[in-house]
Amino acid sequence: MKKKLLVTFIVACLALPILALSPETPMLPSQEVRVVSMNLSVETQRMYERGPEMMKLIRSCDPDSIGPQETGYDGETDWLAYFEKYFPDYTRVGLSGDGNEVSRTTCGEYVFFKTDKYECVDWETMWVAPVTRQFSSSLKGTYPRTLTWAILKNRTTGFMYVHINTHLAFETAEENEFQMNIVSSLADRFASEGLPVFVTGDFNTSEGSNSYNMMVSKPEMGDPKYLADKTMYYGTWRGWEYRDLTGARPIDFCFVAKNKMHVNEYRVLNTYEEGGIALSDHNGIYVSVTVDSLPDPMMSPAFSVDDDISVTEVSRRSYVYDIEFSRDKGKERIYKYTAELYDSRGMLQDKRVIHTYIFDQTVPDSYRCTFTCLEPDTEYTVIIHSHSVSGRMSDGYLIDFRTAPLIGDALN
Repeated sequence: MKKKLLVTFIVACLALPILALSPETPMLPSQEVRVVSMNLSVETQRMYERGPEMMKLIRSCDPDSIGPQETGYDGETDWLAYFEKYFPDYTRVGLSGDGNEVSRTTCGEYVFFKTDKYECVDWETMWVAPVTRQFSSSLKGTYPRTLTWAILKNRTTGFMYVHINTHLAFETAEENEFQMNIVSSLADRFASEGLPVFVTGDFNTSEGSNSYNMMVSKPEMGDPKYLADKTMYYGTWRGWEYRDLTGARPIDFCFVAKNKMHVNEYRVLNTYEEGGIALSDHNGIYVSVTVDSLPDPMMSPAFSVDDDISVTEVSRRSYVYDIEFSRDKGKERIYKYTAELYDSRGMLQDKRVIHTYIFDQTVPDSYRCTFTCLEPDTEYTVIIHSHSVSGRMSDGYLIDFRTAPLIGDALN
């Protein structure tokens, strides 16, 4: 019979952000941020001309981060190769629609950012579908749609912001609204943590729609077109022919956390000049903002007394052990736990990451990680940390346990 060892521990959990100002409250510096959103179009037509010109257009904006849509690779339309050539000083995070880093059959909604200026604290690609964390078709079983979010931290000042990039369905309003609910809820969650947020994408919906209103009705989020000192009223869907889109409603947006920044400029990037080449069937969006000097909301997670942890012998033959613990239901702000396994000499043997899925509609009640191929009759220490959505990590809590003796020996 498997023997279950119960070790009481303190579950790591994140204290609620304390935003009230006090003499001890650390402040994040003010910073200008420039963001570009651009549907590149995966169409192969005239790639030899429009590819380099598209890269030059985006480069001219000197963006801190870029949210391109339809960044596919099918052997001919290799946008990733163009980015590698024209943006070698930027880093890319994200997965393709089929869950791979690069795909020949689906596009990726990646986030690119300046490597020398920012480090990526954390990122994730999610499917805007009923199942969000694995390759999944959309609500109606159509093309898999994703979003990628990245938390970017200034390497010098510690300033942080979130860039979310996505491409939503156009087939039905129901589908589009379902997906927008996921995206807008995620944006509002990050903003409520005190983080400046930018949400770029081809949303395939226009101003005034239910989907659009779903985003701008969030307490934190707004459309920079109506907030900027310098703005313009010009559409973003043009097709491949020249059209004057003055006054037309865009379907591409860069929503922002309006309460945390001053919008300097909103500009539609015209990708087709009369008599020239069409760079895409969409126009892009450029937004420049100055983020206010804000209280640093990224407090280190703290511990609170809660449930027990169970260290369970799963397989005595191969000495596999499970560590399981319950979610602290009152502290949903924990983004993930990490569990590190050390031997008696203090050498790291293994590490597991346990996501809490706080951005899903249904949050698990407990979490489990498994350590395999442990030595028999050996002392180990597991150190558990909790992590906030901004990447801050709690102090570790230590759990000591000993594996069962060799097979054939009596259990103590």
